[in-house]
Amino acid sequence: MNQDFSHLKNSFSYRPDIDGLRALAVIPVILFHAGLGFSGGYVGVDIFFVISGYLITSIIIREIAKGEFTYRGFWERRIRRIFPPALLVTFVSVIFGAWALLPDTFASLGKAGISQLTMVANFYFWQQDGYFAGPSDLEPLLHMWSLAVEEQFYFLFPILLVALVKRGEGTTRKVLIAITLLSLIWSLYGVIHFQMATFYLLPARAWELSIGSLLAILPLRSLASSAARTAVALLGLALILWSIFAYDLTTPFPGLAAVPPCLGTALLIYAHQGGPSPIGRLLSLAPVVLIGKISFSLYLWHWPLLVYGRHLSIQEMSPALRISLVAASFVLAILTWMFVETPFRKRKIGAKRPQLFRFFGWATIILIAGFTIIYKADGFPSRFRGETARFAEVNMEISDAKDLKKSFTDFPILLPDSEAKPEPFLIWGDSHGRGMVTLFRAMCEENNTNGYYACRSSTPSILGVNFLPNDDSLAPHNDHVLEIIDRDKIRRVIMISRWAKYIHRGKHSRQDPLSDRDSTGRPSEVVFREALAHTIDELRKRDIEIIIMKQAPLQFRSPPSSLWMTQRFGYDPSKTGVTITEHQAHQLEVNAIIDSLAQPGVHILDPLSILSHENGHTKVHERNEIFYSDDNHLSRAGVMALKPLFAPYFPKGKTTP
Repeated sequence: MNQDFSHLKNSFSYRPDIDGLRALAVIPVILFHAGLGFSGGYVGVDIFFVISGYLITSIIIREIAKGEFTYRGFWERRIRRIFPPALLVTFVSVIFGAWALLPDTFASLGKAGISQLTMVANFYFWQQDGYFAGPSDLEPLLHMWSLAVEEQFYFLFPILLVALVKRGEGTTRKVLIAITLLSLIWSLYGVIHFQMATFYLLPARAWELSIGSLLAILPLRSLASSAARTAVALLGLALILWSIFAYDLTTPFPGLAAVPPCLGTALLIYAHQGGPSPIGRLLSLAPVVLIGKISFSLYLWHWPLLVYGRHLSIQEMSPALRISLVAASFVLAILTWMFVETPFRKRKIGAKRPQLFRFFGWATIILIAGFTIIYKADGFPSRFRGETARFAEVNMEISDAKDLKKSFTDFPILLPDSEAKPEPFLIWGDSHGRGMVTLFRAMCEENNTNGYYACRSSTPSILGVNFLPNDDSLAPHNDHVLEIIDRDKIRRVIMISRWAKYIHRGKHSRQDPLSDRDSTGRPSEVVFREALAHTIDELRKRDIEIIIMKQAPLQFRSPPSSLWMTQRFGYDPSKTGVTITEHQAHQLEVNAIIDSLAQPGVHILDPLSILSHENGHTKVHERNEIFYSDDNHLSRAGVMALKPLFAPYFPKGKTTP
């Protein structure tokens, strides 16, 4: 390589401030996940990415310069560093899941375990609900997505870097700069148009890792003066801290918002290349460095502990419990670092490379086989017998009512095999409306009548709305529903949807907001209010009678799981549901909008009148009947409990509802 990369040919010296920087990365992540402040603590992952890019590039270039680099040697070190604690945490998480999780969640954990072992966890969770969606806080291996990104980087980057180095330092820099810019541009575009893919996948995260790589290979002159080092370090720290405290769940991320924490990390690394500063000394304090050394195991352990804490609770965890779980993650991290990480890294275990490769090869194969069995066996519902069988049964309920197909020509009939002629009434809604089909089928059978339903998951029964900028399918779908309503001369429409979900989109999460048909920018609640009023007006113009059912109470946890825990730990089952006050607060805005639409021909029904206890909690069960299949969908027993709500619209002796 002649004089290429001459500034990297010296032996690499240990920098305690970088371990301190790891501590600065992991602590906000943990506190953010534990709900103990740090609303933007998730940027700690991005700090890790920059550090990884810097260290890995520095090591590879130095070894290439000395003629010592081999792929086998590099990947052996990565295996020794990553695999032992990652396999341990994955194995323990799945084993504990057999004791703590209902069948569907345990089966999903099996799939997640397979994705982790095959280094594609980021692809798996990309296809799920998303990092910031509600169910995600119950996924024990969700945090492995970032590990998968780094593993993919470790696999691909050495091959690219070796090929580039052969073409010289100039070419290497130009290509890495181009990769950084292209990846950043993709991240800026993708955070708007492909949010989940941008969050999870390597192409939109590569620039964060390559910032560290560029910092390693660019011949930057070290800062000689302490004042300059202090100024640059303070700027870097300020950028990181600002991100940690200013960001929250609604901040579009990564994209432009990821630049400050990544740039801040690069500045902190650069500032201390030439010597210490007060910030560097702070990062180099022994307790801070220790946290940095255990940061990998700490990151691995904290999330499963918090997730299983949620699974074993029937309400939100108290701050004291969350603090205890964080403390437990520190204890486990120290033990893992001492007895797993360090022995493998220092070759006290698996000293020879072939031994190491064989051990982890067979361990991976065996675990993948075991996790596949868990997934294929539907989470082993046979674990639940006798009194506990009902928890698994309601958890695995599947409605036989189907979503409307994309290009439907007719509404599905409630009782397709009945001789009763369908009357002109329609159930219109999302998956909550589809779940109510069980009740309306039963009531139709009792009254020798029939009707139609038009339900599609995550599609509110509201005209003229989309989820922009990424989903413009809702408005055309509901336009077509209205066309068939006109064609079939429907006279009564029962509207059932998870209303609060749509009014809150984009307000408490990074989901695409509820938008007008062709525009974005207005708050979801404004769009919802106007669109629902417009929908009611359109139906009333046609002299259609309307029944709107308010939303069933949203629960903190899936009631089948919560009730299972009440049985195991002796909690009061009548206090399993959220309080009526909490439910009303959650529904306050959307219920006010719905109530404002009451008028002749528009009837508002509230399931809370049935789904509530006198003790101030919402009702999730009665005797042995469980009213929910998950945290928001009513079970068959739950929808049947609402029969009195609709009984006036199915009078005995009538043939029309």
